[in-house]
Amino acid sequence: MRVDRRRGVASHSRRPSPSPSPSPSVALTLVLPKVHNRILKRGSLPLNLQTVSGAECTRIWLNAHGIKCCRPCHNVIHEHEREESLAENYNTLELVLSHPQVHKFVAWNSKQVPRGKVAKSKSGSGSGWR
Repeated sequence: MRVDRRRGVASHSRRPSPSPSPSPSVALTLVLPKVHNRILKRGSLPLNLQTVSGAECTRIWLNAHGIKCCRPCHNVIHEHEREESLAENYNTLELVLSHPQVHKFVAWNSKQVPRGKVAKSKSGSGSGWR
């Protein structure tokens, strides 16, 4: 919702806000809620997460533990690994990037030219966003 200061009224704008990065990032929870109960019943985190500073075996920490990545990378991660495997084997950024298919996609995706509204707004022409 936007407030027009001249008129003093609120208006709803459907225009998206400009994104500072080539592809808007999304949160990827590495230990999905589907797996939380199993970890909480066990009473301990997977071995490699026990060394993470501030890690604790609580639902709040499990919900907050994740990474930010672009939507295409997010989709590739879920395409190649199930939720249980992400929680046990690929639960840090370094481990996710070590997955062969994810690594291959990230290498390819990082070479792509940004397209669409994001590319136009970065060059300062065409979008009209300020």
